[in-house]
Amino acid sequence: MMSVPSNLRWLCLSVGVAGVDLVMKRAMEGILADSSIPLLPILSLSLGYNTGVSFGMFADPGGWQRWPLVVLSVVIVMGLVVWLTRLPSTGEIASKMALALIVGGAAGNAADRAAFGHVTDFILLHWRSWSWPTFNFADIAISAGAVLLVAVSRHRQPDTISEQRTNP
Repeated sequence: MMSVPSNLRWLCLSVGVAGVDLVMKRAMEGILADSSIPLLPILSLSLGYNTGVSFGMFADPGGWQRWPLVVLSVVIVMGLVVWLTRLPSTGEIASKMALALIVGGAAGNAADRAAFGHVTDFILLHWRSWSWPTFNFADIAISAGAVLLVAVSRHRQPDTISEQRTNP
């Protein structure tokens, strides 16, 4: 039996994240077509569509942004995949997980935008009259991956600095 390169396993996680995201979006479109479902006093399922990027930036009714955003997303995903596949096959598990989550989330949102011209959102955080813009599973994966990547970078930074001082 052929062994699977360890970094390929992380790409499988990315595919899984993108797949779960796309299935959840289509399911929520059916479930939430004409309604919102409160889950907790601060959390509801509520359908929304975003033709822009985070927080609706670049959302324009003309739709000019669809393909430039798809292309940009694909380029970013490809760059992150190259980064992920070039990491050493052993170690750096947190970095690999972070990149895999970001790649999966970005791929899910890019696929949604390419297919439908918008990203489908369905998670709404709110408190009294305040609400956060709706988001989706891909956004959670991207955010978790980004936080993990920053944490790994900050954790590694002192070692890198001390290595530079001892090995000029």
